[in-house]
Amino acid sequence: MDLVAESNRQYYLAWRLMAEAAVRGTIVTEPDFAITCAGVDIPLFNTAFVFGPVSDRRLCQVVDIARDYFRSQGVPGCVVLPDSWHPERAVEFFASQRMVASLRTTGMYTTALAVPVHPPAPCDIRELTGEEAAAALARVNTEAYGMDPQASHMMSLPRLWKSPARAYAIYERDLAVAVGGAAVSESVSYIMWMATLFQARRRGYAEAIIRRAWADTGTGRSVLHATGAGLPVYRRLGYRPVVDFPGYVFPEG
Repeated sequence: MDLVAESNRQYYLAWRLMAEAAVRGTIVTEPDFAITCAGVDIPLFNTAFVFGPVSDRRLCQVVDIARDYFRSQGVPGCVVLPDSWHPERAVEFFASQRMVASLRTTGMYTTALAVPVHPPAPCDIRELTGEEAAAALARVNTEAYGMDPQASHMMSLPRLWKSPARAYAIYERDLAVAVGGAAVSESVSYIMWMATLFQARRRGYAEAIIRRAWADTGTGRSVLHATGAGLPVYRRLGYRPVVDFPGYVFPEG
């Protein structure tokens, strides 16, 4: 199995679900690339993907198409391209376009979660749907990643949190302090929207959410894209790195 292609496809399929759930969401699909646009003022929510290694010439074409499309929609955007699929002069090309790889994640996968080192501590974990899920996941992600509070409204996608996507939150004193989601596509469970508030970290909440999602989806295969902070957590859970996924953001204006 081509793990890079699988990781890239799962990334795209999850972002497609997000675009389909967004009020202003749109999708453009071509044989070798796609654009998933949620239509909000957050670059990562408006993303162009390629479906395999590309030439320098084709990368230039895809970037031009994506730039024009995001401009037509009046939103910022980015291009996600796995490191191993970069053509020879990709770095120089992105630099010439003033596109910075500021949204870097690491694609990871597992076919089995690691055995817990310690018995899991009890926690108040709940599965949420619709408006309740959208509000909790947007708020915790916004706060956990230090985003502008206004982003919480833009990230709220009630229509996302229904089958095939599931949402979870862990509560302390009836306040959601850790969240995450899972979406099953092509028999793979894609873990997404993971975040824990600073004051609730190091309590095993991310592990609890992933183990719950694993039990609920039962696919036997899982993919995610980790930030640098989350990478050690997912390694301990049995996920293995595949390749880095830089997200090159279009400059403003």
